[in-house]
Amino acid sequence: MKRDAIDFHSVRFEHEAIHLRLLNWARYVGSGRGGTACSPMFRLYRCPDTWVDAMPHVPVDTLDGSKIERAVAKLPEKHMGAVRWSYVYSNWGVGPFKACRVLAVRQDTLNELVHDGRSMLKNRSA
Repeated sequence: MKRDAIDFHSVRFEHEAIHLRLLNWARYVGSGRGGTACSPMFRLYRCPDTWVDAMPHVPVDTLDGSKIERAVAKLPEKHMGAVRWSYVYSNWGVGPFKACRVLAVRQDTLNELVHDGRSMLKNRSA
C-alpha cells in the first residue's frame, strides 16, 4: 500500500502570524542562550575561508518567546508535543517517525495536531 507524503512545513494562510511568533519562540528555546547555539568559547570565531559577511541574523524577541513558551506549555499534551517537535526538535534532527512513535499517533494525525495547536495558540493570543 502506497502512502502519500505529508508536508509538515505547510502553514495555512490564517496561521501565518502565529507561525512567525512560533519561529521566534523556536530560536528562543532552541539554544537555551537566547539564540546562540554554539559554545561560548567559539561564539565570536570566524573561519577566514568560509565566513560570509552578509550572513543574515534575525534577533530573538525574548519577551514574546517567553510568552509563547508559557502558552505552548498550557496546550493539551499531544498538541504541545507536536508543536514542540515541529518547531524545535525537528531542527535538532528528530524526524517525524520518531515523533509519531513518542506521541503514539500516525503521520497524518501528527500534521493535524500541529495545525490544531497553531489554531489554539492563535485563538488564545487574540
